Amino acid sequence: MTTITDFPADVQEILIFMRDHKFLSTIYKGSDKNTEIVTNIQTALEIYTDQDIKKPYYFLQDIFSSAQKKIDIPPPPNYLEKFAIHRDSENYYEKITNNNKHLIIELGIDDDDYEFLMNIFYEDLVFCAKSRLFSEEKIDFFERVFKIYKSSGFPCGWKGSSNPNKGSFVVYSKN
Repeated sequence: MTTITDFPADVQEILIFMRDHKFLSTIYKGSDKNTEIVTNIQTALEIYTDQDIKKPYYFLQDIFSSAQKKIDIPPPPNYLEKFAIHRDSENYYEKITNNNKHLIIELGIDDDDYEFLMNIFYEDLVFCAKSRLFSEEKIDFFERVFKIYKSSGFPCGWKGSSNPNKGSFVVYSKN
């Protein structure tokens, strides 16, 4: 069995955030002047899922895929199996969904949109943790994703460039 202390402190930070945090609890507190803010959750979800989005916007999942290629997982033995065991035994997804049920009412979303949103939060943060765990240097894209979540936002889109190092996020914020 693994515990959270089996991982480096910067990975623990993300795991603790996943375990304990209430998402979208306030207005987004980010300070990047290039960030575009969206205040309607349905619009944010449409942006997130729109694969035919037009320039200057780009499909965020494509940008994630490009950034994920920078996560260099070494050959076994490595932390990947230990991380997967810990992630599953602690059931971070369940903790995220249980800690954030208030969003159903606050955002006026149905159960399907809620599950979809929680899955996005979970997957994004797992990649943030993996990037810290397996990369010698922090990957700026994933650090920016984590910072957005810590600042009470939801990264729902991307604009400016197909390069994960050159564009900026579209962020959902409560208003």
